[in-house]
Amino acid sequence: MGGPNSIGIPNTQKPAYNPIQTTPDTSGMKDYLKRGYETLHNLAANIVLKIELNDVNAKISLLTMPMPATNDKSDSFTQVITGVLPLLLLLIFIPPVYNTVYLIVREKETRIKESMRMMGMSDTSYWLSWYVYYTVVTSVIVFFSWFILLINVIVYSNSFLILIFMLLYAQAVFAQILLISMFFESSKYSNIVGALIYFAFNLLGIPVQSGTANPTAKIVLSIFP
Repeated sequence: MGGPNSIGIPNTQKPAYNPIQTTPDTSGMKDYLKRGYETLHNLAANIVLKIELNDVNAKISLLTMPMPATNDKSDSFTQVITGVLPLLLLLIFIPPVYNTVYLIVREKETRIKESMRMMGMSDTSYWLSWYVYYTVVTSVIVFFSWFILLINVIVYSNSFLILIFMLLYAQAVFAQILLISMFFESSKYSNIVGALIYFAFNLLGIPVQSGTANPTAKIVLSIFP
């Protein structure tokens, strides 16, 4: 009863304890109250009682309350950092995006790439140089940010996995930079517009961050970092 596809009935197949949940989950109790399940349950119980006692005045009063539990400790810092940390991760990569998009488009505009190709440089060497430059810059930013997070922020999580996540995110952003730079022939406004496009792409993930979002939409929007 109450599976993941049930409508109006709480999902009773979920684990009873969620170690990463920071606030009490009262959604199940609210579903029972608002969807009429408790009314039908009470009606059936009263009918059975009247039949068994042969007394039309017999009655069971309805009382609904959350299941008793130990004192809850609400971590307000965790609740705030859950929404703030992704935004901060987005913001720290705006300067590399701004600068790298400008430099790539600038080289395309001034025909430097063609000049180096005439002197024997291959496309692989050219783009590899940009990759190394970008990776060095973003790695410094990532390690600096990671060390800051180690100060009373990353306490119960695996700090190494968070570092790997941030480094991989930086690599995904580089692919996005190459995509953005393709649409510009002039470097005049490429950096500003490129940074705005990068910021806008990240906003696309907001509608699918809930647990009830469409899995197909999540996969499609996963193309963007």
